Amino acid sequence: MQMPLRGRVPSGNAHRDPRTGNAHRGLRSCGPLRPAVAPPAGAAPHAPRALGGGHGDVGVEEPDWIAFKAKLIADNERTASNASTLDFNGWFGQASLSDVRLRLVVKEKPGTPRSPRAASPGDGGSSSDDEADDDGPVTRARQKRRQKERGEGEEEGRQLPGRRVVAEVPAHSLLLREASTWARGELISSTAHELEVEVEDEEEAAAATLVLQSIYSTADPARPLRGADPATLLAVLRIAGRLGVPCCCKAAGDALLQYATGGALPWDAALAAFSLPTHTPALALAGRALLDAAADALQRELGDLEAAWQDAARRERLLALPFEAIRTLLSDGRTAVASEATVFYTADAWLHAASRDASRPPPSDAQAAALAACVRVPRLRLAYLVAVVAQSPWFTRAVPASELMEAIAFAIAEPRVRSLACSPVETPSLRPPSWHLPARPPSRVQRLKMEWAVPLAALKRLHKAAAREGVGGCDEISAADVWVFDGVRWALELQAECGERGVSYGLFVTPSPPPQHPSGPARAPAALMGARISLDARSSTGRKLRAGGRMQMLLGREGRGFNDMFEIGPLAEWDEAPLRDAGLVGGDGAVRVTASVREIE
Repeated sequence: MQMPLRGRVPSGNAHRDPRTGNAHRGLRSCGPLRPAVAPPAGAAPHAPRALGGGHGDVGVEEPDWIAFKAKLIADNERTASNASTLDFNGWFGQASLSDVRLRLVVKEKPGTPRSPRAASPGDGGSSSDDEADDDGPVTRARQKRRQKERGEGEEEGRQLPGRRVVAEVPAHSLLLREASTWARGELISSTAHELEVEVEDEEEAAAATLVLQSIYSTADPARPLRGADPATLLAVLRIAGRLGVPCCCKAAGDALLQYATGGALPWDAALAAFSLPTHTPALALAGRALLDAAADALQRELGDLEAAWQDAARRERLLALPFEAIRTLLSDGRTAVASEATVFYTADAWLHAASRDASRPPPSDAQAAALAACVRVPRLRLAYLVAVVAQSPWFTRAVPASELMEAIAFAIAEPRVRSLACSPVETPSLRPPSWHLPARPPSRVQRLKMEWAVPLAALKRLHKAAAREGVGGCDEISAADVWVFDGVRWALELQAECGERGVSYGLFVTPSPPPQHPSGPARAPAALMGARISLDARSSTGRKLRAGGRMQMLLGREGRGFNDMFEIGPLAEWDEAPLRDAGLVGGDGAVRVTASVREIE
């Protein structure tokens, strides 16, 4: 460790006290004091030099003093470099000079049996003395003495109120304060010098022990982690982040990168990286390489938002991302979409899912504002901006109405004006900075395809429900899946309607706004949108029933489609024969229908 130079060196010259006239030696009364040094070879022993104050001090020549300072700085830096190689690994688990008792505790669940005492650091096994009968006072004293020699705490393994101590480590506050922001804060506020780290179980306690060993391995914090498997490294990374230990965060992150297959970081490691705290520059710098690799992992898995929304497994991963991960994904210039509306929808859906997930804290207003800042508002289509984005409560809390009105004005302006609006040079007042960014890369998914297998039993129930009500009776069912494309939720609905001649079946596509869009009496006006939609049901002979075209629809109000979807006419009584004759019933007893959506405006 670098020891900064301190102190003043008294001058060797005598000074006369102006009050008494007595000469004495001591510190100079004015000007900065400098160490006395021998004059360089060949120089006059007391060559005078002029200082700014006009004092006739005696010393070395000014150039020689500068050379001396340069040498002093070089020596100091060399000393610091040597000090950085000091290693305190041998101090770990030793009671010598320790002034902190650090306990690893497990919060007990009701009815959990007590576990046997975990071995403490430095415990090399039971000796013959320890194995002897401990009924006598001599043996108990011997055991207590051996515990003290090994640094083993008396409280280790005992039951505390609501928690159990699984390990107790004698520690040194000097090292803990230097390495851990958590320990620094705890030691400042505590006079007992007793710290507790809560862990889930004995396995996590072992990971916490590795974090402590990394703190003591000052010459090479990665040394205790060599040979650890990815699961252990992930646990070390989480605990090191929680305790604010930058050196261990970097060591564990670098070790995890070595497990990356073909440069690809495992998904669990990527999520752990985004859960690391970065509230200090040291922690942010320590995790930078791991965060870069985690951002690459996000792009590989979820970088095409349209493709992610159309895959059930990836959609689940997307909504379960930690906040830093979703913000990184939405602010990454590599993220591909069909339009910017998908970015807004993703942010809205993530906030909706996070607010209903009991396993994580609800999103804060600051987090919502950060996600709002990721949306490149000038790149949104006008109808979506007016009817969806501008009506969203979480977004309007983060973006002032004046800025939204400005964005709407630019959206209806000429292309040249729009290009100027997105220029940070021409319109620097636009906020946030993402509004100046260009359009995102196009998604490889430019069309939504929805498929639905409708069982004959469901068609029969629909027929009976509609026929029971007589003419005008209607009933409908929706596909279990809900599809997302281009910032809109899409649903497939099959409707049975009773007319004078019988019941006919219709298939419709219904668009809906994001999940947090106002609904009920407070819902926003419907947005008129257009899209090219095709609906069809293919028979076993390959004949395609129905087609499609460009359709206008109201977002969140009603769908568009065809009434006599199967081209079998009204059925006065339920009969599956017409469907089978048309070749529409598959081997599983279901009728398959498909719909596609593209070119949304």
